[in-house]
Amino acid sequence: MANAKGDVIFRTNNIHIHTKNVRDMLREKLTLYSSNNRVSNTTYSSFISPVSFRDGLGYLIMDSSTSKLTINPAQYNRQIYIAFGCSVLIFILLFILCMNPITRYIKQIEQGIRRIVKKDWTYSIPVKGKNELSSLATNINWMTEQLRQRFEREREVEQAKNELMTNLSHDLRTPLTSIIGYLRLVKDQQYNNEQERQHYIETTYNISLKFKNLVDELFEYTKLSLSDVEAQFQQVDLNGVLYQLVGEYTPIFESQDLRVHLTIPDKPTLVSIDIEKMVRVFDNLLSNAGKYSYKSSDVKIALQKSLNQVIVSISNETHYIEPEQLDKLFERFYRIDKARSSTVSGSGIGLAIAKRIVDLHEGEIWTESEGNRIIIYVTLPLPPDTKEKETIYEDL
Repeated sequence: MANAKGDVIFRTNNIHIHTKNVRDMLREKLTLYSSNNRVSNTTYSSFISPVSFRDGLGYLIMDSSTSKLTINPAQYNRQIYIAFGCSVLIFILLFILCMNPITRYIKQIEQGIRRIVKKDWTYSIPVKGKNELSSLATNINWMTEQLRQRFEREREVEQAKNELMTNLSHDLRTPLTSIIGYLRLVKDQQYNNEQERQHYIETTYNISLKFKNLVDELFEYTKLSLSDVEAQFQQVDLNGVLYQLVGEYTPIFESQDLRVHLTIPDKPTLVSIDIEKMVRVFDNLLSNAGKYSYKSSDVKIALQKSLNQVIVSISNETHYIEPEQLDKLFERFYRIDKARSSTVSGSGIGLAIAKRIVDLHEGEIWTESEGNRIIIYVTLPLPPDTKEKETIYEDL
């Protein structure tokens, strides 16, 4: 600390500032001092700040050291290389630590795909986390489920095709054998008189008709089983359809000593159906009722309407059918043993055709039994605007 004249009036133990003209210091603003006792790589700088005393103006002079670091270029480069190498090493370690779980998960997905390729459809890849790999595992599991379902469907189709060929070969071979047998008798003239020959020819003709009907039903069922089958829907009064069909079958039933009871609503029942296909359904059901009914029994046909569907029921009295057999009535070529006789014609495919047609109409068909009475139910959905159209129909 110095007074206005530049005389030092107070100093610390570390003496670096000598008495000198403060004006010169102010003019220079900064003066460097060197000393033999100082280290060669250290310089000192001073700066001045004016202060006010009681007796006048003074100056506060402060001395500070500035270190000059001398850096060896080789040492500097070596330190840079070491730092860079450590950074790379740390990065590699962190990368390995972070990628190790991902790598294991990728291997797990790869092993799962190999199992799926070997048709292990039951295997499911674990889904871990919420990232791209977990999304990939989810999609693979979905694909596996689709493949499993497709494989099962194909297996069912293959099994059904094998059963179809087995049943078809049986049902076609029987009439063909009879036709060939009767024709051989006629060809070899193995008959006693003209009346017997005519009987052989007539029998052969009737068997040929049954054979043709079987082939036609097989063709129709195959056509209905195609995925691109189309139905020509139009709105009709189901009451009128049933009334006409039952009217056609009534003489046949009466000739077989069967009593027909038809119960339908007074108001029209409008439904959207393919008339030709649905007529085939009710024709099959009425035909079966006539074939398999007890003599002197009742055949009942009824139509009921609920809020969103119509229910048609056709019942007849016949042999008791076990409950487990009822579920098989709509399978292809299935016929109850008691029905397999020469007196009852049929291919065992009519109800399968009926079920396929009802399915195309998004309806249902099933069978129930009450003792010796068998009841077949058919439900069809009602169009959304049925009430309005029924009102218009009544006005007409």
